Amino acid sequence: MGRVRSAPEAPRAARRPVPRSHHGDEVEDAYEWLRAKDDAGVRSHLEAENAFTEARTAHLAPLREQIFEEIRSRTLETDMSVPVRRGQWWYYTRSVEGQQYGIHCRAPLGSPDDWDPPALSPGSEVPGEQVLLDANREAEGHEFFALGSFEVSTDTTRLL
Repeated sequence: MGRVRSAPEAPRAARRPVPRSHHGDEVEDAYEWLRAKDDAGVRSHLEAENAFTEARTAHLAPLREQIFEEIRSRTLETDMSVPVRRGQWWYYTRSVEGQQYGIHCRAPLGSPDDWDPPALSPGSEVPGEQVLLDANREAEGHEFFALGSFEVSTDTTRLL
């Protein structure tokens, strides 16, 4: 007769009900406490969940790596977005192989009647290109960096 393996039980988050009122309805959120990302208890629980998941899916590591490499082989790491015309500028984002974040750029129009975007190719120089925001530079020295949305001011002199 074969052996029956007992799988370790997944960590269970404690229920700590917090009453809430939404539009006159009273509800209890038993897991509200998990939102406190700096709480030691939350970190401990998440680490236990991550360890459990890693243990349960360890046999999938080669498949994960294979899928990752397949996706990476089909992705241009050095690439550019489609340029968008705003005012007298073409705006676009570059990505560079080995860098984690995008580089937001703009290039001047050839003429006011020019509606053909510049021929942008990865790694090439664009005449008159200006780097508006290099997220890689902003991320230097930080463990984590997240860039929200931004827009160019109407007079095109500032990022908002």
